[in-house]
Order: sequence, then structure tokens, then C-alpha cells
Amino acid sequence: MKKLSNKFSISRAAMFCFALLALAFTGCMDKNDTDTPTPVEVSYVNLYHGSPDGPDYNVMLDDEKINNQAFLYANNSGYFKLPAGSHKIAFTPVTATTSQVDITHTFKKDSIYSLFAVGQAANTEILILKDSLIAPVSGSAAIRLVNLSPDAPALDVVIAGAEATPVFTGFGFKGNTQFKNIVSGTYSFKVKATGTDDVLVPATSFELNVGGNYTLIVRGFQTPPSGNTNVLSLQMIRNY
Repeated sequence: MKKLSNKFSISRAAMFCFALLALAFTGCMDKNDTDTPTPVEVSYVNLYHGSPDGPDYNVMLDDEKINNQAFLYANNSGYFKLPAGSHKIAFTPVTATTSQVDITHTFKKDSIYSLFAVGQAANTEILILKDSLIAPVSGSAAIRLVNLSPDAPALDVVIAGAEATPVFTGFGFKGNTQFKNIVSGTYSFKVKATGTDDVLVPATSFELNVGGNYTLIVRGFQTPPSGNTNVLSLQMIRNY
């Protein structure tokens, strides 16, 4: 898996906590120091801040802060290892001591997850997806869609110049797809209201490299509240 991005780094205290969890999973060692420890079963977790009017967050894992820097809107952690089992993940405003939203989930061994903080600040929730990464066919990448806009209508995503056949169609808030193959290259994607020519996001270009798995995120407000500048837009993150 790819390393954590610079926008989100796990603190030393969190790494120590992970080490303690790992020791708990390996069990007690007997006096025969030639015994091989039981391998630690892990899952992989990616976090994303998708609440367009949400605060900057601290991320809490089992009540321990795991970020060194504030987790800002549109930040993406990249995958990190987490011992398999039940864990509580919470998003806590940096100015607060209690979480704004949290989830307790059983993370299965060798499984891959993305957790998105979504919705408006007054109604933030966590969208959890089990990521089924694929090995793209020769000459291709893989792409999926996640719609995190809390106020946009159902959306179509089209490729500029080939708009008759949408790449994704009819996805409302929290709508998402599985990864699918797409010929590698540079694409200009537009977002339209489903079944119309009403362009909500103008052409935005992204490069999709051979073998990569990518998530295309629709984010932000179609009609931002007063003073908010997080308008409807596209973001591409590489999962692998």
C-alpha cells in the first residue's frame, strides 16, 4: 500500500498504540525464544474529510489522537495499517474535546476500507466503503465515483468530447461505484445534472496512469452557505 501523504501523518504515540495492539494480538510468549510469534492480522484504512463546511479535525482511533496536523477539508490520509478487529474512529474538531461524529466498525483482516466524513457540519456522518481494488487490464487504469456533495441533485459524469455516454450516471449524495477499467490517459471530466445538459462542474482534467486505482470525488456545495467557498468540484485521489 502507498504511504501516508504529507497532509496526514500518524503520531509517534499512535504508532506506540498500534504496537501495543499488535502485541495483544500475538499473545504471550513462552520461555522458548525460538517459537515464531503469531502473525498480526491487519486491515488497511483510508480517511477523507468531505464535509464542505465542517471544521478542521483531529482524528481519534480508540480515543487516541493519531494525526500530527489538523485534518482539513478535502484532505486524504492514504492507507495505513490497522490491526483487524473492532475499532472506534472519531472526527473531533481541533477546538473541541468531544467528537463531532464517530463510528465503531469491525475491520476484517486483509480488507481495505475508505472512511469519509460527509454531510454538512450540523449533520456530519461517516460513509464507510470496503474498497475492492482491481488489477486493471493491460493499458488501463481503474476508476470509481463517490459523490460527497450534500446539496447537489443526482449527477452524471461525462468525458468532454464524448458526452453522449456518461462514465457514471444517476448518483446522488453518498452514491458510489465499484472500480472499473478505463483506458489510461488524460481525461477531462464534466459533471451534469442527470439526464440534462446542465453543466454543474466544468471540464476538469486528470491523468490516469496504467495500473492505478483511482477515486473520482464530487465534493462541495452546489449552493454554498454565506461565507463558504467550497463550491461543487472534482477531486481525484489515487488509492493504489
